[in-house]
Amino acid sequence: MSLQLKPAEIDMQKGRSVKITATLVNNTKRIRLQKYDWVSSNPEVAECSGGTVKALAAGKTVVTCTATMVDGTELTAECPVTVTVPVTGIQSEEKTLTVMAGDTFVPAIEVMPEDATNPAIQLTSSDEQILSVGADGRVTAREPGKAILTAAAEDNPVKKITIPVTVTRLIGRTDKELTFLGIPWESDCETCIKILMEKGFVAEDARSRSSSTDLAWHWPENDLFFSRNSLWRTLPVAFSDSETGAGRTSLKPLKTVGGYMPQTATLIFLNGIGEDGQINPDSTRLIGVYFNFDNRHEKGATIFRELLKRLEEQYGEFRRYLCKDIQRYYPELYAEIGEAMTDATEFSVEEPGIDGYLGEYAICTIRGADRTGIMLNVDTNESVTLFYGRTDAPELIAELQQHMSDSSEALEDIGV
Repeated sequence: MSLQLKPAEIDMQKGRSVKITATLVNNTKRIRLQKYDWVSSNPEVAECSGGTVKALAAGKTVVTCTATMVDGTELTAECPVTVTVPVTGIQSEEKTLTVMAGDTFVPAIEVMPEDATNPAIQLTSSDEQILSVGADGRVTAREPGKAILTAAAEDNPVKKITIPVTVTRLIGRTDKELTFLGIPWESDCETCIKILMEKGFVAEDARSRSSSTDLAWHWPENDLFFSRNSLWRTLPVAFSDSETGAGRTSLKPLKTVGGYMPQTATLIFLNGIGEDGQINPDSTRLIGVYFNFDNRHEKGATIFRELLKRLEEQYGEFRRYLCKDIQRYYPELYAEIGEAMTDATEFSVEEPGIDGYLGEYAICTIRGADRTGIMLNVDTNESVTLFYGRTDAPELIAELQQHMSDSSEALEDIGV
């Protein structure tokens, strides 16, 4: 004589109930049954009462039935029970994403419910050339463009979401604090402000528009990267509202850069050139970004040293350049930054190959990919500037100036 349970094994979902039937087999002596006792080895996973199993949480348990006969004989049988929690939905706060080419990331995907047995997500890209998904689930932005990232539940592919991803051209490298978040170099002012506001980096403040344009300059003899000031009348620049003559727009930052809150984040633009080879004042191109730090709360030299340290941790040791005049005319400032500028290459504005007035006295530079560079400087007023931009700006400027020279009458007509 034996005890048999049906079903012999149970797979069920959390919240469900299943009835187990106990049957005496080969009871040839027709011994009468006195009672059944039901016990779950893990009542937190599933409980059993009167043969009814109720699933409470994901996991495994064994339900044991003990049959007691009137003559004292006890028969037992076991039923393994597996409880699963299916995925009922997935979601993400990242409705859209903008990343730089070269970035690798894992999208923030939330699986519901939290105790799902298999919370694994399968990621796929609509265009592997732009956005590829690795075997480890990490997503790599490969080249500029747009792609759709789809996240689907592994145990229930019907549950899925899609995230539009824009991959921009690389600007410097990726870092949570020190890299200007990815904006394509070709972007106009309106696009830049929109992206920055979406990232919570700036508040729009287009009231401050400069009558001069600070530009990145590259000295190829020593790979020196610095800024130069040019009057806007030599470089016509137009914003989305077709205002001609403004060379940059300043925004109020809402996030720190390198641990410090910039006073302004300044976007620098140049006009594009149309297919006819003429300057197009309605088309602007981003060529650089300034972060300006004032010294009202901390000495500019202190900010300079701290930012230099953070940049070196991220990019490796910098090429350092120092204007010779700073030691002669500004000994106090030099004393503040001297140690940080140890072994710097000294230069003078009178040296061959340097065109124009630098205006910046402590300069650290690094070249990046895609003709990009980073400049960090502190001036004699101890105002600190961190600049990301294109190192081929002089070539763009020369091209514009040539077209200006060939089209002076047309430029006069638009008020330049």
